[in-house]
Amino acid sequence: TPHTARVGDAQETPMILSIEEDNPNRANVLFLIDNAGLPADSDSYERLVLVFNGEDADALAAARERWTTCKARGFEVTYWQADERGRWQRKQ
Repeated sequence: TPHTARVGDAQETPMILSIEEDNPNRANVLFLIDNAGLPADSDSYERLVLVFNGEDADALAAARERWTTCKARGFEVTYWQADERGRWQRKQ
């Protein structure tokens, strides 16, 4: 069950919902949604997942900017998109 970072035992919780840049449970994967910016400690995670609405021009532009930043910082980047059946496909 996800918890918020305000929970006293956040460090023992496998999934935290937060709007802060802290990492109270020492997670190795970070999901960024709703055009959230890259945290200052991005390189401390094994994986960053950017979730955005590809139909929204502003969200798409923000995701492209983050993609470029991640590539420039030497991160391995991939792009996945849902196909017409709703299955996620890796784009080349």
